[in-house]
Order: sequence, then C-alpha cells, then structure tokens
Amino acid sequence: MNPADDAPSVIANITSALRATSREKWAQRVFSLFISIGLLALVLWQVDWVSFGLYWSRLSSGALFISLAFYLALNIFRALRFRALLAQPDLPQMALLPITLYHNFLVRLLPFKLGEVSYVLLLKQKLGVPSRAGISSLFAARLLELLVIVVVAVFALLESGDLFSAEQWTLVLALMLSSLALVSLALMGAGPLLRLLVRPWSGCSGWRSALHARLMTLAQELDDLRQPRRLWPSLLWSVFTYMCSALSVLATMWALDVRLSLLPTVIFLSLGMFALAFPFNISGFGLVDLSWAFGLMALANWPAQEAVAAGFMLNATQMLFAVVGGLLAYVWLYLLPSPKPTPKNAGFSQVRAENQEN
Repeated sequence: MNPADDAPSVIANITSALRATSREKWAQRVFSLFISIGLLALVLWQVDWVSFGLYWSRLSSGALFISLAFYLALNIFRALRFRALLAQPDLPQMALLPITLYHNFLVRLLPFKLGEVSYVLLLKQKLGVPSRAGISSLFAARLLELLVIVVVAVFALLESGDLFSAEQWTLVLALMLSSLALVSLALMGAGPLLRLLVRPWSGCSGWRSALHARLMTLAQELDDLRQPRRLWPSLLWSVFTYMCSALSVLATMWALDVRLSLLPTVIFLSLGMFALAFPFNISGFGLVDLSWAFGLMALANWPAQEAVAAGFMLNATQMLFAVVGGLLAYVWLYLLPSPKPTPKNAGFSQVRAENQEN
C-alpha cells in the first residue's frame, strides 16, 4: 500500500461510517446540523463587519506567529498526553504529532465531531495501534481536557462572584459544576458502565457475541485508564495543554486590544474552550464564537455586535492555525511510512494478559 494513500483514506473511512449510520444517529446529526446552522447564522447576523475589519487590521504578523507557536506547542502536549494514555513507551513521539495535528484539523473542519474518528483510524493505519486503545485514549483525553477547563473555571468563578450578574453567575457556575460531576463520573465509571450495558449480550451468539467480546475488551481498556502511571502524567499534560491553548488565544486578544484583568480573562478563555466540547459548530464556527461574545458582554460590558465581531475574529485565527497545522500534518503523513502492526504495538490490556499467561 502506498503511504501517500493513508491520509486521504481517513476521509474515505469516515464517509463509509456515515453510510452505515443508523436512522437514529442520522436524526441526531440532522438536529445538530440545524442547531449549528442557526448558531452560525446568528453569529453572521450579529457581527459588526466594520468592527471586524478594524480587528483584522490590528492583527500583526508577530502576534499571529506567537499565537501559532503556542498552538503548535498545544498539540505537542496533546501528543504527549495520547502517548501517556496509550501506555506504550515504544510509540515514537514524532509519529504521534502529525496524527494529533491532522486529527485536530478534521475535528475543527467537519461537523458533528466526525473528525474524532480520524485519530483512531490514523493510529491503526500508521502505528498499528488497536482501535480499542485508540478509542479509550481519545475518550480519556477529551474528559481530562474538559476536567481541567471546568476546574479552572469553577475556581475563577468562586473567586469572582461580582463579575457577573447574579443570574449569569448562578447559571454559569451551575453549568460548570454539573459538567465537573459528569466528567468525573465518566472518567471513573466508564468501564463498569459499559460492562453493565453489554451484560444482556453475554449469552448471545453470532455477531452479538463478537461485539460483546470487543466491548468487554474496551471496558477493560477504560478501566486501565485509571492507573496512576497513565492518569497522572496525562492530567499533567492536560494542564500544559490548557495553558498553551489559553496563551494562544491570549496573544490574539492582546493584538486585537481586548484586555481584561486576570480572573475575567481566565473565565473568558474557559468559556470558549468549554464550547469546543459541543458539536454545534460548522467548520469551527457557531457556539464557540457566541461563547467568546457572551464573555465579552458579561465580563466587559461590550456591545453585542462588537463582542460577536471580536469572538468571530478570535475563532477565525484559531481555525487558521488548525488549517495550517492540518496541511503540515497531511504532508508529514504522506512522507511517513506505514509500519505493520507488531506485538509490541498491542493494547495495554492485551500486553498485560499475555504477560500473565507467560
């Protein structure tokens, strides 16, 4: 197989997965699409294009370079987190970096979070990592990322109750606390919950039996994520990921002359990062822009149209960096050979089982 065919095949595999999607899933995605279109239309309608042009003129090449540098550092830490979660020291770090960049590009570009599939596919194609290990590490990475965002936002909110109106403060704090509870529960109980859900298939035969075995293996992978050797390094890299993401946006904010004090800045940045976890965006635009705008209106009393224009510009620069990183990763993946799967690239649970048998 030609190595150059690997990256385009990710899109083809995503298309195949779409064709096999059930009607219920399609209904959910159509619903998500309508919400995304509505949010994007609201953003475009609310944007003050005169202000947008003014913000665009303020962006210097130096500010964009600094922001891009932090964005690339962010993806380096994401790759380190994936490596820690996979618990496979033999995985080459430089092979995970282009996969991370390309994955993040597709997540930003494609609706419904379909780009998430690319990480699992590329890990299997390029490094021979089983799909179950890719799924479990991606699941944990997203939860840890969200956990850090929510924890930071909760502390900032508790320290700055006078920044919002009473209604806004209560709403945002309730949202963050409920998210913190759900993320913690998902991180700790994903494996047992999956085993509970597939228990009715334990005595089945045929494809149900095969699927039951695969899901039970995935449940064990999710259990293994709680091991300190995987969890704590991954949490540390998630903290660095948050910092680089915040600094990347902050560099653009300062270039646009968007200045807030420390606690409002932390809350503002956390709101935008939190919005990225939801699938209500089209090519990266939609809910994220409105989150930035809400932050500027609530924290700095900006007029709605100017706030939306600034939020739109902040998100546009992040999308630009994702495109640049994705194109670089695409070329990188063209040049990277596709190794055949070897026993050392098996999932952590499989390696542990083999060691116990021996």
